[in-house]
Amino acid sequence: MKMIKKTIWFVFFYVVSITTVHAKLYPVYSHETTYPHEVMGHYRLAYITFVEVGSVAEFIPRKGNDIVCLARKSHSPEGFPYASCIYGSSARIAPGEALGEVARRAYSELSSFEISRTGNLGDHCIGFMAVNKDFGHINWWDTVDSPVGTCISPTASNERCSLSSPDLTLNHGNISLNNTEGHSVASSIDIHCTGNVTVKIKLMQKDDWEFLPNGNDYIPLTPSGKAYITINGRLPWSNFNLPAGKSSLTIKDRLSGLNAAGIHYGSGIMIFEIL
Repeated sequence: MKMIKKTIWFVFFYVVSITTVHAKLYPVYSHETTYPHEVMGHYRLAYITFVEVGSVAEFIPRKGNDIVCLARKSHSPEGFPYASCIYGSSARIAPGEALGEVARRAYSELSSFEISRTGNLGDHCIGFMAVNKDFGHINWWDTVDSPVGTCISPTASNERCSLSSPDLTLNHGNISLNNTEGHSVASSIDIHCTGNVTVKIKLMQKDDWEFLPNGNDYIPLTPSGKAYITINGRLPWSNFNLPAGKSSLTIKDRLSGLNAAGIHYGSGIMIFEIL
């Protein structure tokens, strides 16, 4: 009997921005199916799909990381995180090439793969990331370039959800500096689920993934300030019980700490995780 595992969906989230950002596709771990096996009892076939993640992966990997591969994040016996490439899933990074472009090329070589493990991955995850091929199966996590929100850890769930839009913009327009503190705008996004689900929503930035696994409650703005976020009046990292069919979520921000005139902007990723 086939058993579908959890899917995580992403929203690329832009705040107080008057610039246009084009959505970019990125290959992510989608789901896995369990099949019977005469010797092993069963095996799992995992699948990759494209998700729109904005520009989060469109950066040049750091010097020394020369390939992008589908890798599994694991932990050493001492508890230190590392990434190990899954065989046959890599593509070489050309000079000046963005990680996302290389990941899309690596995906063309591998749309599904067999995975052997017992139980759930827990705090482990799988995703396309930039590593140093000379380090073999051990690339310590602090040397890896992994776009935030794209390393996926499936857990058991028979349901799936999809979002009505891959991105959301909250634009405050033109306001005076004296009126920025506490200024709020809101917008909504629809989520469609195949059944009744509990969803944890995380708001992530590039540096949150290892040190703040549940994300943050604000988006840092450039050149100054923060935009604090609520979802249906609740903080990010909260659990939301969603019925089958369409649900609408209200995303609201509140500005704080802006200390200079001019354009302020910021971005983050919302991760919708089916529990």
